[in-house]
Amino acid sequence: MPVTASTLLQDSLQTLKANSILVGNIRDNNLGINTIARGYFNLAITLPNLPFALSDSLPAKFTNPQLDSVVTYLSYNQLYGNTTQLAHFDLYNLQQRIGDREVYTSSTTLPLGEAIGTNLVSSLTRTRKTRVKVASGGATDTSTVVTQVADPSLRLVLHKPAQSSSFATALFEQLKNSNFNQAALDAFWKGLAVVPSAGFTGTMVGLGYNPSAVTSQVLVYYRVPSDPETPTKKKWRSYSIFLGTSLSAGNAGAARYFTQITPDLSGAGAFARLTDDSKEVTAAEANGVTYMQNGVGLGTKLVIPGLEDLRKESGLAINRAELIIPVKGYSNLLFTSPLQAYLYEINSHNRVLQRTVGITPIKRLVQADGENQQSQRAHSSNAPNSEATVTYYDLGANNKYYSVVITSYIQAYLYNQLGGELPAGLLLSPSLDLPTSIEASLPLNLNRAVLDGNNIKLRIYYSNLR
Repeated sequence: MPVTASTLLQDSLQTLKANSILVGNIRDNNLGINTIARGYFNLAITLPNLPFALSDSLPAKFTNPQLDSVVTYLSYNQLYGNTTQLAHFDLYNLQQRIGDREVYTSSTTLPLGEAIGTNLVSSLTRTRKTRVKVASGGATDTSTVVTQVADPSLRLVLHKPAQSSSFATALFEQLKNSNFNQAALDAFWKGLAVVPSAGFTGTMVGLGYNPSAVTSQVLVYYRVPSDPETPTKKKWRSYSIFLGTSLSAGNAGAARYFTQITPDLSGAGAFARLTDDSKEVTAAEANGVTYMQNGVGLGTKLVIPGLEDLRKESGLAINRAELIIPVKGYSNLLFTSPLQAYLYEINSHNRVLQRTVGITPIKRLVQADGENQQSQRAHSSNAPNSEATVTYYDLGANNKYYSVVITSYIQAYLYNQLGGELPAGLLLSPSLDLPTSIEASLPLNLNRAVLDGNNIKLRIYYSNLR
């Protein structure tokens, strides 16, 4: 069966505690979309779920500690665009903390407080020294050498002797108080916003846990002129304030964080109207292609007119139904194709339908083959996911496609067993939108696919039981 395809723009995506937080400013010249992303963080004085605290480095422990520098380290696991230019970011205090019970999506913003650092510069090709073992000469050979390795992190210097910061100085005064704790930090520093500096374009960075990089943290370096442990010389010390991305995604104890994403479609031709409510751009209007992209929120609407004809026949058994979505050849230069996608049921106004599971309203996702199409399990560490996964296949430069088996779904559709109104179409999206009450390791990136909208097919094999 032929499928009619068009491009939609989703309202917002859940970005709270995703596996990455996007910051930067990048333009997609192919589509004409300019995307600006800002990161918002709560802060913590200790890493959760560790058997030790780090308060022994609190400056208040020592006599006459003297501030040297304050550096924000942000580890990253994704880079888009120009990776050789210097990155320029501004750091802001937040006027309020990221709430423990509020919902945060890509369209959420928090009011910014004072700028605590502007036009801070970092290389995207940093390296660090590490000691590695050399080729073994035997069981007792412990020879090592020092070598340079990549350090995928931003290093934003907020304060140093030649670059004074009143905020850093005030923060250090807080650390000289022996009663300093998490409550004191929250009262003084509501949270951190990382924003691309004015004029900085062409690069997007995905901040997130990376075992190869320095832990994401604000490091306060100081010295103690008469350290009791080493009284004959000056001793350099540091105190760490951690960001939620210090830990692998999905850690329940990590401080909250989210990404605000602002796509500007004003220069995107026909796609500029996607910002209007429920508007779409057909494949015929876009040289035969449609798009789906995480982060920005682009998705492809799929309408299968032939299903209505099948519904008029009785006694049909669906033996197999497979949706095949070819990718336009040689179409992705700036972004990587998503490795998987999901199917949402939408109404005639291009709104995702919902069903209630327990007391939680959940967006209707096509469920995996063999699953009850009226159920939907909330994601957790001890409950397997039940949504159908649309898988990406790369068989060569001009032979790439997405595919998913939806036999159970088509059978339920034909017999009106979906538990609610019949959908007017399906939305193909690389973004998995879970219940807002769930904090999980959701993927957040700018991966994008350009689909051959004129050649999407639903292959159905069925039997007539009469």
